[in-house]
Amino acid sequence: MIQKADGSVTYGTLTSTATVESDGSITVSMRMNDTLRAELYDAYVNGRAVNFEMTATANSGNYAIDEDTTSRLLNNGAFRYVP
Repeated sequence: MIQKADGSVTYGTLTSTATVESDGSITVSMRMNDTLRAELYDAYVNGRAVNFEMTATANSGNYAIDEDTTSRLLNNGAFRYVP
């Protein structure tokens, strides 16, 4: 779910797919519509904070990534944008 930082506006919800690569890295693909993309870009260029909440669970249910783990990965530069 992607929200305005104060929670007053929800920009949208994304569904993603993930694959584990041969080197052990995980590639996550997310699709967003043009409206959501425009809202996020507008927030970015105007310096507004956006909440980006992401949770992930393996199909088997044996593994999960919680919000704290996601934050640590983002802060450590482990996530990267691939257009």
